[in-house]
This record gives sequence, C-alpha cells and structure tokens, in this order.
Amino acid sequence: MGLRIGAHVSISGGVKKAVERQKEETGNCGQIFAGSPRTWKVSEYEEQQGQEFKHEREREGQNPYVIHSTYLVNLATPKDDLFKKSLECLQSELEAAQKLGVEYVVFHPGAHTGSGRETGIEKIAEGIDRLDIPQDVTCCWRIPQAKEPL
Repeated sequence: MGLRIGAHVSISGGVKKAVERQKEETGNCGQIFAGSPRTWKVSEYEEQQGQEFKHEREREGQNPYVIHSTYLVNLATPKDDLFKKSLECLQSELEAAQKLGVEYVVFHPGAHTGSGRETGIEKIAEGIDRLDIPQDVTCCWRIPQAKEPL
C-alpha cells in the first residue's frame, strides 16, 4: 500500500467534495466528519452518494478513509441520557461509514466526570458491546494513558 498521508477535510457541499479537497492537500487517504462535529446530527447518506464517493476515491487513489466521530460522544459518562445519545450518534456514524464505504470510524471514549476511572472503563466497554459494528467497518478509539484523565 505504501505510505498513506492525508488530512481532515470538509464534506461541505457533499461528501464527494472531500476527495477534491484531499487532492488539493496532496493526500492519498483522508478523514471526514459524517455531520457537524459539535452536534448530535449525523448526515443521512443515500446509496448513490456512497457509490460516487467510493468511485472518486478509487479514481484518485485515496484509501483508506476515516470518519471521526462527533466531539460530544462520551461512553465513559455516568449520565444515562448522555450515554444513550453517545451510543445513538456513534451507531449512526458507523452506519454512515458503511453506506459511504469508509473503512474506519474513530472516536474518543470520553470522561468519567467523577465516577472513577474503573467505572468509566466499564461504561466504555458496555457501550462498545452494545454497538452493531458493520462487518466492513473498523471502530477505533484511544484510551488515555495512566497519567491522563479518562
């Protein structure tokens, strides 16, 4: 596959535009958001959009792509409503990835906000277990190191 270098590019004007923007940055892979990174809304994608996006990526040799989850996702939270919203949003992003032919979804698992590191890790594991991860999508996350807050 060789060295893969890409940028986080906008999907403004349609997801297909990300390929053009990545080309301008001389990238051969890329990262996008499936919606606004500061809201719970994930854009709806049709099969046709996915086919066009995949075709453009192949034409430009841009692979793989990653969807970066919204910044609001927090699976480590002790708050049931936030946990539920986080799961729903992340599931929608995984489904968007499948429709678009995007190989990876990456998310930050969040913070325990006082419930304790062990409890936060247990909640993250519970959340991941509840996700229906499409077979052709890999879900990635970063757990902070011991000295970093969770």
